[in-house]
Amino acid sequence: MKIPRSQHEALPWRISEVAPDFDLIDAWALPVSGRRSDLAALEDIFLRFDPSADGGSRLAARLFALRWRLGRWFGWDDHTNALPIPGCRETSLRERLPADLRGEASAPADGQRFRLVYRTATEWARELSNATVHAVLHVGWIHQPDGSYRAQMGIYVKTRGWFGPMYMAVIRPFRHFIVYPALLRQIGRAWDTRAGHATLQGVSLQAHGDHEQMELEQNKAIVRGYLNEVLNEGNTAAFDRYFADDVVFNNSNDCTQLLARIQAIRSAFPDHHVSIEDQIAEGDKVVTRVTFRGTHQGEFSGIPSTGKPVKYSGIAIDRIANGKVVEMWHLANIPGLLQQIGS
Repeated sequence: MKIPRSQHEALPWRISEVAPDFDLIDAWALPVSGRRSDLAALEDIFLRFDPSADGGSRLAARLFALRWRLGRWFGWDDHTNALPIPGCRETSLRERLPADLRGEASAPADGQRFRLVYRTATEWARELSNATVHAVLHVGWIHQPDGSYRAQMGIYVKTRGWFGPMYMAVIRPFRHFIVYPALLRQIGRAWDTRAGHATLQGVSLQAHGDHEQMELEQNKAIVRGYLNEVLNEGNTAAFDRYFADDVVFNNSNDCTQLLARIQAIRSAFPDHHVSIEDQIAEGDKVVTRVTFRGTHQGEFSGIPSTGKPVKYSGIAIDRIANGKVVEMWHLANIPGLLQQIGS
């Protein structure tokens, strides 16, 4: 979800002392939450992210492929000659680091476009230099009242020469409406299926040992699959892939209730995202604790749009048979949601 730049700048990030002459051009709340120690896992997901792959958006992948091709043609991405930061003598922000941040600033691994500037327990920054800009990808880990942490991303830029500002102006709508939404979808999906869990994308289940454990992991993956694809992405066409024809939802055989609830939520909260906090499987049942986040941008329960960000919790209990959900009980803190939007 896009957030005001002032919301990112208001926090006491170290990036403000390392790159005070850079402009923060974009700030986004990432669909990621976890423990204090989980920030390293998020960085790893960013490093494995392939923007030219179709995982988030085919259009975004094609735009990146075109950008890399143009870079090769015009020499925008030639790294054999390090360019100084615009208006400065340094070629890297690592040259500005205070002593307490210098320990982790190392050379990039092969194939990494963004080079590490610094890393702390609650934030990290990576830089990219080419013929158009010197840019910084900054990710912060923000402590929440409930003890958890959530992620926020800022993009800092200094344009280069006469062409840099023009280039950034041209790509601005593509960044906001195609590239960043695709990035957030991919990051969210990767985060929800991290930590060695088996996924529907083919992560091996054999490491879990015996057949019973494999079935438990498969059941958990089915639930994660419908939460991501049907609830987060709104792909109701995938409903039959995850649910039996006679699925029982909250003691009712009428699955239109569930579809209507999904459509109502996504209509009122277009950026609605479900994050999995805990998941336990036993026998044929899977219990999943989730957190819902979004922005109230449409009517919900008779309350018109307020533009307020919301966060509320929920529990899903699903019974699995023959690879599909056959019975499900969902409980969400709707009273808490209504209180947040002014009911």
